[in-house]
Amino acid sequence: MMPFQIEVNAPGSIPLDFLSKDSGALFYHTPHYMSLLAHYLGGTPISFCAKRNTGEWMCALPAFLSKDGGLGPALNSLPYYGSNGSFIWSPEVEEEERKSIRLSLLRAFDEFAILNGCVSSTIIGNPMDAESMRQLDSDYAFDLRDERIGQFTRLYPGFESLEATHKLLAAMEDPRPRNIKKAQKEQVKVRWSNDLKDLEWLHRTHVENITAIGGLSKDWSFFASIPERIPNEFWRVYIAEKDGENIAGLLLFYCNQTVEYFTPATVEKHRSIQPSALVIFEAMQDAQNMGYLWWNWGGTWLSQGGVYDFKRKWGTVNLPYFYYTKILKQEVYRCSKDELTAHYKGFFVLPFSALQPIP
Repeated sequence: MMPFQIEVNAPGSIPLDFLSKDSGALFYHTPHYMSLLAHYLGGTPISFCAKRNTGEWMCALPAFLSKDGGLGPALNSLPYYGSNGSFIWSPEVEEEERKSIRLSLLRAFDEFAILNGCVSSTIIGNPMDAESMRQLDSDYAFDLRDERIGQFTRLYPGFESLEATHKLLAAMEDPRPRNIKKAQKEQVKVRWSNDLKDLEWLHRTHVENITAIGGLSKDWSFFASIPERIPNEFWRVYIAEKDGENIAGLLLFYCNQTVEYFTPATVEKHRSIQPSALVIFEAMQDAQNMGYLWWNWGGTWLSQGGVYDFKRKWGTVNLPYFYYTKILKQEVYRCSKDELTAHYKGFFVLPFSALQPIP
């Protein structure tokens, strides 16, 4: 086993040329997304990395330190909606060496959390890296573990376009193919752009959708930063139109082999003609023509049966992943969900099911 050294950089990010070596690295690990989160959340990006004595990168663990929410900051790898963290690898590192490196990086992560007076620290597993989660399960002394189901649709780059389309449709369950045909029959047209006006429309419609079901919508300030901080090749807004009117949309992020399904929106009065199904289908076809292998629907809670079924009918495979949390301030158990949401915006502090607030 060759010697290595651990570096902790705050602020810090992982270089794109290193990320591109790990096929399981996601958009959330990119320096562009870390910059956007720093601007939006106001915390500090951290890079924990293992390097050979020659300076060559072997592994990295991206993280984010929140502002002090009253009980100290929270340390996440990584924060905000659906952002997977965990380890990024050079393909040249052998598995036996990886075990030692993981343990060293985990020690550095824990020491950083203690040194900075954190209320808790959480590593969010990467569904594309089951081996790291197996070691976290066996060798990491976490206090709480929360589960999500990662759902991914396989794309078919490298196939002739018509054959790839047939493979996509064959993997889907009813009524998805019928939904797509209905939108086509209604002469819905789909386009994409990197236009701020399309982002504005998508956000307005997203807020309307989420408000209608009593949910918490994403802030406009996050979307407004995308054109400034994310290069165009890493994101697209897809828009469905009928008779010149925008009726559905979808924000996607791209990195390595994976497309991230991030924010959908549909005008309610047009929902019955299934414009969102056609948006997704055409965006999937474009993605496989661009060489992408996976469409990531994001994490699903075990309790979200309806959401799980919606994604499943797009021909998904399940890749479960976990949140590994250490509690450093015991008084956090006495907080309420509303307190944590207000004081630790965008960060995971602990599973709400573990709270024991004082009546």
